[in-house]
Amino acid sequence: MTMMKSDCKSTQSTQTIKRHSDDRKSKNSNVSKFPGPSDSANSATVAPPEEWIQWNGSYYIALTSLTILSFVTRLYKVDQPPWVCWDEVHFGKMASWYINRTFFFDVHPPLGKMSISLVGYLTGYNGTFAWDKPGDFFFEHRYVGMRVYCAILGALLVPLIFDTVYQLSHSVRAATISSGCMLFDTGMITLTRYILLDSPLLFFIMATSWSCVRSWKYETGEEKGIRWWLWSILCGVLLSCAMSVKFVGLFVVLWVGLITVFRLCLLWANDQTSLSHFLIQFSHRAVCLILVPSLCYIAFFAVHLAILSKSGPGDGFYSSAFQSVLEGNPLNNASMPGEVAYGAMVALKNTKGNGAYLHSHVHAYPNQVASDTTGLLRQQVTCYSHKDDNNIWQIRKVDDVGVIAVTNDIQVVKNGDLVKLTHVVTGRNLHVENISAPITRHHYQVSGFGYNSSDSNEVWVVEIENGHPNQELHTMTSHFRLLHNATGCALQSVKKQLPKWAFEQLEVTCDPRPKKATFANQLFHIEWVYFPLLPNITFSSHAPSFFRRFIESHKVMLEGNSQLKAKETEMAVSRPWQWPINLRGQFFSGAEHRVYLLGNPIIWWTNIAVWIAYGLLEVFVAVRRKRKVVVPVEIEYYAEKFLPACRWIFFGWFVHYIPFFAMGRILYYHHYFPAHLFACMLTGLVLEFSIDVVCIFATRTTVLNLARFAVFFTGLLALAYSFYLFYPLAYGMSGPFADDPRSVVHGLRWLKTWEF
Repeated sequence: MTMMKSDCKSTQSTQTIKRHSDDRKSKNSNVSKFPGPSDSANSATVAPPEEWIQWNGSYYIALTSLTILSFVTRLYKVDQPPWVCWDEVHFGKMASWYINRTFFFDVHPPLGKMSISLVGYLTGYNGTFAWDKPGDFFFEHRYVGMRVYCAILGALLVPLIFDTVYQLSHSVRAATISSGCMLFDTGMITLTRYILLDSPLLFFIMATSWSCVRSWKYETGEEKGIRWWLWSILCGVLLSCAMSVKFVGLFVVLWVGLITVFRLCLLWANDQTSLSHFLIQFSHRAVCLILVPSLCYIAFFAVHLAILSKSGPGDGFYSSAFQSVLEGNPLNNASMPGEVAYGAMVALKNTKGNGAYLHSHVHAYPNQVASDTTGLLRQQVTCYSHKDDNNIWQIRKVDDVGVIAVTNDIQVVKNGDLVKLTHVVTGRNLHVENISAPITRHHYQVSGFGYNSSDSNEVWVVEIENGHPNQELHTMTSHFRLLHNATGCALQSVKKQLPKWAFEQLEVTCDPRPKKATFANQLFHIEWVYFPLLPNITFSSHAPSFFRRFIESHKVMLEGNSQLKAKETEMAVSRPWQWPINLRGQFFSGAEHRVYLLGNPIIWWTNIAVWIAYGLLEVFVAVRRKRKVVVPVEIEYYAEKFLPACRWIFFGWFVHYIPFFAMGRILYYHHYFPAHLFACMLTGLVLEFSIDVVCIFATRTTVLNLARFAVFFTGLLALAYSFYLFYPLAYGMSGPFADDPRSVVHGLRWLKTWEF
């Protein structure tokens, strides 16, 4: 009722706006049109009209109502369906590994997975469910607690958006519109109800934005002090949380960072700013937004590495030294010969490239004709990231024409020696001839060929990195290259995956023109050696420090991210241009209880219309200022109030969306949802500004003012009705698919690309 009593053109409000406008002109203030609600040098130049600060009852009523509805919509039937949905198969399995303290590899930082596993442990999940594939029933396993945790984080997005927009605009209507778009979006409900990393990621991105905006009001004035430090430190902690869930969280780091730099530049440009004051402001931000997030981020990884202390399926992606600290790993407290002698069984691992093992198996390269002289097909040689008997080779001494030298005494391999590598399981030798590699066509193909033959194409030269003549080859510590004696090419593990005929393992080639830029992919070391004639030594002294493991973890994660490519049968892959227009969704669950991730089209398409309107508003304002066109002071006030906030929110959408166009990795529809948070906030701000401008040009009658609120509530009802139409997509559908006229959702298939 309080909102309805206000008049957008009341005499009192007009006088308030006029007074502030006159004050700004008289002070010749240096307020930028881009920085946002305020800059640190002019934090109090704009004040909300008195009609907005008389009573905050409408704020609390709206916030409470929206929050309750948010929790109801997210928690409703959260236990359904009672089987594994989409990527729950990955993150649920990782929760089990955390509970069992089993080390694993993932391309994402650990915080989201750790938090889910902690909640699962506290709510009775014991880490014994297999998580084999989507559709597996949970039966007696307690999975609901983890889903509830994700749903709660998703529900909190609504109040966070509400207060963020309110702090930017001091408008309950703008905050309600923005949070209403989030509340009634079926896509956001679907994405935040399952055991996925998206709920923690979205929550921390939105919480970071909220705390950043909240901290602005405490930079100057009477309230500066402990509250400024607390809000800024909270922003720093939340920044670290966002980037500790997924690397997508770095986009909000970029957003906050650029805002901070811009506001510091404004402060520096102000003639009234003393050097000491600027240094205080700079130091405050350096501590809160750089030091605090960095320490928290490192702390999360320290906990992650401390918990995962047992050997597991991710060992092979990491260096031998890294594996040596994992309980149960063959390298943990390993006892092996310190030197590599001829006749030894060895496992070669790529040192600085992709960290995979030199591997072979009985399968041949496709589309090849057997040799006329031997009748043998060329056996595949690849790199494989997991431990396997097919990774074991025997190192043998030969002369320059490939004749195996017979040695009666123990001889250690030395720098510059000629060797032959024989695959232990199949008996084939590591072989190269002038045949193009399957993918990297300008390299030679590496294969397994021959048995006890004397073939010069099977002779390799050992070249130890930075080695001197006759330097001995040591286990684990010596990094070396294998150069083909006949052609001079270098054995190399590239970052390209072979097709299914090679089980999508990594390609191994021989580079005929090795360059320093590719040396990292050519360096190998001996991770494991078996030779009973030499005494064994322990390798505990090679255990890496925490910071070495921390750095290596990031190298492996970034390498893994770069190798995430779409598979031939991948149906859910999409491109960034498709996301804002809601062109197609993706199935979370099939069978009898179908769940389909698709944004509420009314909300998503309204966002697109708002972007167009916002662009026109910016053009109009720019042209007006260029031509110095005089407009009513009320419009000037609202433009100065809303448009700077809109610019920062639009910039938030930009940095969370546009970078995906430059990414070569596999992309899905759900990658757009962080940007969607900012799109909803922009919609509320632009629509409220538009309503205010229309009201200024309208008659001052109470009837038109009531009509203004009627439009506002009608819009909310339209959002609620659109949610009513599309809610089966989020909570589950059954029966025929939408392309069947008998389907209950047949009328909702507005686009042919919607497969539900």
